[in-house]
Amino acid sequence: MQTSAPEKPKSNKLTFKEKRELETLETAIPELGSRLAEIETELNKFATDSFKLNELVTEQQNLNSQLETSIERWAELAERADL
Repeated sequence: MQTSAPEKPKSNKLTFKEKRELETLETAIPELGSRLAEIETELNKFATDSFKLNELVTEQQNLNSQLETSIERWAELAERADL
C-alpha cells in the first residue's frame, strides 16, 4: 500500500505575476473599450469603402473577443485578490 503525500491547499493569494497581470488588465480593458468606440465611429465614416469596412469589422471582432477574455480573467483575479 502506497501512501501519497498530503496535497497542499492552493493559496488564494495572487502571485507577483498574477498581480502584475491584474494591473495590466485594469489598464488594457478601458483601452480596448476606447478602441471599440473609435471603430464604431470609423464604421460610419467609411460606410462606402468596403475594403476599409472589412478591416474594421475584423478588428472589431478580434477586439471584442480579446475584451471578453480579458474581463473574464480580470474577474477571476480580482475575486481571488479580495479573498
